[in-house]
Amino acid sequence: MIIVNEENYWRAWCKLILETKSSKGDSPAIISISSCETNSSEVEKEIQNYLDKKLQSKSKISTNDVAYTIFPQQFWELKMKEGREVFYKEYSQKILPRMKARFRANAYGTYFDRIINFQGVKKNKISHINQLEHIIHCLTSSGKKRRATALQIAIFNPNTDHTEQPVRGFPCLQQISLNYNLDGLTLTALYPAQYLVAKAFGNYKGICQLASFISQFCGIKINKVNILITQPKLDMSISKNEMIQIQGWI
Repeated sequence: MIIVNEENYWRAWCKLILETKSSKGDSPAIISISSCETNSSEVEKEIQNYLDKKLQSKSKISTNDVAYTIFPQQFWELKMKEGREVFYKEYSQKILPRMKARFRANAYGTYFDRIINFQGVKKNKISHINQLEHIIHCLTSSGKKRRATALQIAIFNPNTDHTEQPVRGFPCLQQISLNYNLDGLTLTALYPAQYLVAKAFGNYKGICQLASFISQFCGIKINKVNILITQPKLDMSISKNEMIQIQGWI
């Protein structure tokens, strides 16, 4: 078992790469991050530039594009003054179709789309649920005690995702659970498998931005962001010199 405890997501990514590289076999990993700050450090930018160049050389999408599939931070900043309802609506109408058209990996949708527009069946009818608004409502309703098991965001949908495809690519993130106490709000994300070079850095950035969004509207500080990975995968080769560079960022 690989256990990583770090202040921020980019240090956690560096430590996870080092630990995974040195471990024998496929060890599950637990990452715990205590700060959700993003775009706040020169070191973060340096790591991101390094990764984006590496990903571009393999025709992979950038770290920011990966983060955008979980939370579209730039679009939220653009629509912030218009409120959450407009943000959700215009994401579904304008941003999601562009993302599907631009990247083949988004053909099945995005994580944020599943979060705000999860399709299920209720009373024998197709229903679409904004799970993010449900979470915000649960955490801000005064005088009501909410069970911890209600604070869940489902990503995996058996109706569409139980297929026999040997490689599907989406969704790798399966579930997000939240709980809170006097220390604040804790968000835990579950990945049965995760590509550590192509996806993990952007994944963690997007998850931290999502957590910050929830915290902003619930008025509850973030205590921890936890990420559980059953099978971390070093999907691209990393040279000895690159490992020394990654070590230097911690």
